[in-house]
Amino acid sequence: MDCKIVMDSLYEELGESGYEGKKIFFRPRRLAHLLFCPSCAAQARKLEIADSLMRTGFMPPSPDLGAQVMSMLGIEQNSSLEDSAESIPMRGWVLVGFFLLLSLTSAYFGGDFLKIAALDEISFLVPIGITIGVALIAYSALFVGTHLALLRKKFGIDDHYA
Repeated sequence: MDCKIVMDSLYEELGESGYEGKKIFFRPRRLAHLLFCPSCAAQARKLEIADSLMRTGFMPPSPDLGAQVMSMLGIEQNSSLEDSAESIPMRGWVLVGFFLLLSLTSAYFGGDFLKIAALDEISFLVPIGITIGVALIAYSALFVGTHLALLRKKFGIDDHYA
């Protein structure tokens, strides 16, 4: 029996692609060939090892971190954003918001911006305007989220509306 035929039959058997069509004495002849051909026997052994690795998985199971993650989420949930807002004074928030607004709107008046805008016309102005709007909305949402209790008191909003 030829080594190529033996190896092809091993690949077919592992791939489950048509081993059933072989003759009845084919398997014993293949076993005999593997007993007397050391190179085919070594290749067959490597193929069996690779197949067993692929079927069982060669990565060790990862530890279950679900309980640890959930306990950390519980800790983080207890410390709200309002606690972190106390570390930054209101004046700091106002100054940062002012400089953010100033820097984003002054980008329209820079020399390089005007050259690029003249070349690309309106197609360049729209994404820049959207970017400025998204940055200001994100800053405003962060400010409102961290100062919700203060804003609720300032505007006299009861807890049953919140």
